[in-house]
Amino acid sequence: MTIKKILTLIALITASNFSIAAEAILFTEYKACMDKAGGVTVEMKDCISAELSKQDNRLNTVYKQKISSLPENQKTSLRNAQRAWIKLRDSECKSQSKEEEGGTLEGILYGDCVLQKTAIRANEIEAMK
Repeated sequence: MTIKKILTLIALITASNFSIAAEAILFTEYKACMDKAGGVTVEMKDCISAELSKQDNRLNTVYKQKISSLPENQKTSLRNAQRAWIKLRDSECKSQSKEEEGGTLEGILYGDCVLQKTAIRANEIEAMK
């Protein structure tokens, strides 16, 4: 892969992170971390990993709050929906990152996809009535 292609992909990832940020509600430390990473793959992966951990905790918290307030039949529905969502998220993200299979950006693309979808899912569960 050429340097130009790598820089273009990094720019797209960064732009997509912040264009979706309003939907995804990413923590402010994430943008600062990605800016500081300066396009260095290992550092970008660390930023994504740290933010994903926060977003995963956020998702688990809102999921537990929501499921604890539901009647039993709705708990089962939400539990099944969440399990299906996890499989779909992982499959979609794996598919999206395959263009760079074996490349240094594959992990970044996959991690960014999982991060974005996890943050958005937390928002969706928070918004459930």
